[in-house]
Amino acid sequence: MSDPSSGTVMDTPVRAEFIQKANLVSGSIGRKEDQRAEPIQNAKLEGDSLVFEVRPGETEGSVKFNLKVVNAGRIEGDMKGMIDVGPITGKVMLEKEK
Repeated sequence: MSDPSSGTVMDTPVRAEFIQKANLVSGSIGRKEDQRAEPIQNAKLEGDSLVFEVRPGETEGSVKFNLKVVNAGRIEGDMKGMIDVGPITGKVMLEKEK
């Protein structure tokens, strides 16, 4: 994730849980160290593309995720949102726990 206040890049481990019923997806995502993950909203799964939003308390508005299913154990893509000092962007790589 890029920090707009300093221009630095941060590596932030996250955990996610997705529940799929047909093309409907629900679940949650959040930083690994946080006790509670945020629920995903407006999720859509079309082919291998998964898009959703999350509204964490520390952002101004939604953080939008645009991900691709690489294989049965890996999803990756981009995220972007806005915090008080400007836009944040990041690369997302999620692997299924073994």
